Amino acid sequence: MKLGGWRERTGFQEIDYLGHLGLLAEARRAGVGRLVVVSLAGALKVRACEYVRAHERFVRAVEAAGVSHCVVRPTGFFRTFAALAPLARRGIGVVIGAGHFRTNPIHEGDVAQACVEAMGNEERQMVIGGPEVFTRERLAELPFEALGRVPRVWRTPGWVAAAGSAALGWVHPRMGALARFGAAASEVDLVAPVYGTRRLGDYLRSIPAAAGRRQV
Repeated sequence: MKLGGWRERTGFQEIDYLGHLGLLAEARRAGVGRLVVVSLAGALKVRACEYVRAHERFVRAVEAAGVSHCVVRPTGFFRTFAALAPLARRGIGVVIGAGHFRTNPIHEGDVAQACVEAMGNEERQMVIGGPEVFTRERLAELPFEALGRVPRVWRTPGWVAAAGSAALGWVHPRMGALARFGAAASEVDLVAPVYGTRRLGDYLRSIPAAAGRRQV
């Protein structure tokens, strides 16, 4: 689930669908006995987004190939919310919509452990999340608290976020598609069964942006 940055211009369909089709073909040629595919929890709720469509097209391709497989479906990765820490250092916090929709993000290490487990079990799907459920507004506040600052969070209407992501798409289609996914996911509940054990607050306090909070 490579997100990339401003320098990455390749679209999600090219990487997460077409690129992975090549991996599927090689796996079948090599006689791989079982595949683990990482997509995302709650895909049906945000299926109109290119980011989701690309992942789910590949899931359908694996299903059609008839190989033994498991689809691991995590909620949002911790690193997504770590990206908010530099903004919090500048006093910027934004939540899309009312901020009351809930999710339970999960640490990447816990997702990796689920993938290892999926290799050895017979499950066709594992939907997983972290041990804590947060509202979207609370997620916007956590980076401030990790920095030892009072949260300052502004609400942005969903239609404004959608319009902004569409405009961004004209300049950078990949980042626009990712922004559209972020806006859509912020306005639905994405809560998965608890699998992970690591906590988001501890994670945010451990990253470099938070480690330097005493010098801010």
